[in-house]
Amino acid sequence: MKIILSTIFAFIFLTSNSQLNTQNIINKARTDIYNKNYSEALQKLNSVIEIKPELIEPYFYRGIIKYQLNDFVGADADLTKTITMNPYYTSAYHYLGIVKSNMFDFSSAISHINKAIGLSSYDASIYLTKGIIYLQMNETEKAISSFNESVKLNNQIAETYLNIGIAHLIRKEYNESLKNLNKAIKLNSFFADAFARKAIVYLETNKLDSSLTEINAAIKLDKNNPLYYYWRANINYKIPNFNATISDYSKTIELSPENALAYYNRAIVENEIGLYNEAITDYAKVNELEPNNLLAYYNKGTIFYNQNNYKQTIIEMTKSIEILPEFYQAYKLRSISKLKIGDKKGAFTDNLIAEKLNNNINKIGIDTNKLNKIISLNDNFTSITNNKNTIDAFKNIEFKIVTKEFNTDVFLKNYFYEEIEELNSILPKQYKVVLTNNNSDLNNNQTNEIELFLANLPNKNSKEMLFLTSLINIEIKNNKTAEDKLITLITTTNNYFIANYTLATLYEKTFYLNNSLTSVDNTININGLNNNYTTSKNKTNYTQIIDYYSKLLQKNALVNFNLGNIYNTLGEYYTSIYYYTKSINEDPYFTFAYFNRGLTNILIKENEKACIDFSKSGELGFQKAYNLIKQYCNPIK
Repeated sequence: MKIILSTIFAFIFLTSNSQLNTQNIINKARTDIYNKNYSEALQKLNSVIEIKPELIEPYFYRGIIKYQLNDFVGADADLTKTITMNPYYTSAYHYLGIVKSNMFDFSSAISHINKAIGLSSYDASIYLTKGIIYLQMNETEKAISSFNESVKLNNQIAETYLNIGIAHLIRKEYNESLKNLNKAIKLNSFFADAFARKAIVYLETNKLDSSLTEINAAIKLDKNNPLYYYWRANINYKIPNFNATISDYSKTIELSPENALAYYNRAIVENEIGLYNEAITDYAKVNELEPNNLLAYYNKGTIFYNQNNYKQTIIEMTKSIEILPEFYQAYKLRSISKLKIGDKKGAFTDNLIAEKLNNNINKIGIDTNKLNKIISLNDNFTSITNNKNTIDAFKNIEFKIVTKEFNTDVFLKNYFYEEIEELNSILPKQYKVVLTNNNSDLNNNQTNEIELFLANLPNKNSKEMLFLTSLINIEIKNNKTAEDKLITLITTTNNYFIANYTLATLYEKTFYLNNSLTSVDNTININGLNNNYTTSKNKTNYTQIIDYYSKLLQKNALVNFNLGNIYNTLGEYYTSIYYYTKSINEDPYFTFAYFNRGLTNILIKENEKACIDFSKSGELGFQKAYNLIKQYCNPIK
């Protein structure tokens, strides 16, 4: 349960002795944070830290941003830095307590909250946070005590009464829960979560009409909260209204596409009303999202069994047994299925194992911790998908001709600025040359327009003209013409680095295309990285590319980044990390190198190192890093 305290930020008033323009940047960053423009805020705060690293506020606000983006490791680092610089910074202790609680380090969380209280004992919001942390710890009595302290200091905070209501709900003290939830609604008649919690109270007391009324009120106030639809599905199931139940689970999935729990529950209902194929599909989705979930395989197998599909039942039971070898029910059903297809020997063996396991469980029980891990389901109700397959590793950074509207990463503008300006002075004003790892936004009409424009210009053999002509030929896939132009350019000029660099990326692109056409079966996808387990022929081709890159300036961050990508493609991950690190050493602000090094560390099971890299990449403004932080870096309980 992530603590979301919209009221805390409003209570923070900070001053600074820095110059006025620096403070203006910090104030603009604060406005960005309030408006959830986190990327823009990070850029502003990073610029201040670079110029005036002795200022405290930028680290604090950056820590808040990282917390909001679920980068708890990064938030911990920045807030700890804040406290190191100023041991009396109350808000830093407060937020650090919140961060620690999200990392399930509750002892440290309470310790930091107590320090905040010691510095500011009249701040009701700190006691509110302390109560929420105790709720996370299931210490409801201590939670209520902390909430009551908050009320004594300020009895106008609706969130406090909401959480008192939740604490009493956990304790099944329903009248007290309703009383406090109604107080929350009185203070804030648009407080959707208070209506939703009232719905849960009525659900647990079997007042289903009232429960449905309250959850409908919550949904009317907040139509995009998947948790409310999930709760309404549960209410409709109990009524029972199965069509409405399935509809609400479907809405939950629409808003929270990777919510395995919603798929699982929808499958149960579909099975109950005879939608067997739909149930099988949903159980399969559960196993796609949670490959080690035992019950989805088992339940799917029982449906196949009832459809007389005994071979598929055996497959599902076998998978269940692989996950939990002591799962005697799976052996039992597999035994029956084997008997149905005439495998008497296999059926006898499975039945024998099932009886033995059942006797053992009756004597010594089953490891409940292990069981809980393999039947638990993701119930993180978020509208942001972070599917592994949606995160792609960066392609090489290349020169491209694009439209003026094309968005480029700010830090790439620092590379080859003079050369790019010279090129742009030749092109029509609606186009520009950029360094990017994204595809060009040009359409066929635009590429034809640029090609014709360049063809009609004088001085076709100038280095700028040859280079621009090669770029547009690369864009329209005339790679041989582009290669010829670049070779002519390189042989007639001295050290025109961008031409050598572009020829290297062109060779790699050409070789990669040829290899992909001849070695499709050797390519698999892992966590968004296309990793070719290649033949010796493929590796020979890549060796030629590596040799060409080696002729370039080795201290260039872009060259080392591309070399890192090549070795990543070859599956030589440690060498890949070496080159990403060289890239970072040359340019400590190279967010793409941090990101790809993080992905590579995931592949070699160095998650802790990966999380540090993702945090730095996100800090430098790359938002996709936070999807991977959420996936790999935050503890789950």
